[in-house]
Amino acid sequence: MLPVTIKEPKINVEVAVGRIREMFTVSFEEFFKPIEVRIGEVFAVGNWEIVVAGVKEVQYLAVDDSYYSAKQGMKIVVVHVKVKNVGVEEMYLSDIWGFTLITTARKGYELTYTFDLEPVFWPSPDIVASATKCISYNAFVKVSPGTWMEFDLLFQIPQEEEMVELRFKVGMLAKEVIVEF
Repeated sequence: MLPVTIKEPKINVEVAVGRIREMFTVSFEEFFKPIEVRIGEVFAVGNWEIVVAGVKEVQYLAVDDSYYSAKQGMKIVVVHVKVKNVGVEEMYLSDIWGFTLITTARKGYELTYTFDLEPVFWPSPDIVASATKCISYNAFVKVSPGTWMEFDLLFQIPQEEEMVELRFKVGMLAKEVIVEF
């Protein structure tokens, strides 16, 4: 089998079997078209059912027994995601990748990790009570067939910017998903 590079959304294909030759057009427009959904909408792509269940700005974040805040002039955005493996084999969460948060400034921000945030070493009772508990995204987690998994995506954006959409990719063929907020 020869490798094929697709550069156009439609290509003409000629098939010859003996003396019979047939020409037809193959359209890849649907394949290349991104999936566009809204918050709370369940959608299927590849071996996954996915829903971006919620998004919120938080002042303080709790991960295990540690507390964090945004760096000065920034704010933390937490995006809660639920996924279900609808395939027949275990799948890694790394099959869902390339997360970018787009803001009103039309800038894209990649995932933030706790080491990018400001640690709160001695949180007051008010901080402990108000902190949003986070389920960290771990790309190396395996999800069994028929199983739902939940995780949070963390972003740190400038305080004056607002969230517009989340973009990410699914699978080796990088099907693009756009979630409007």
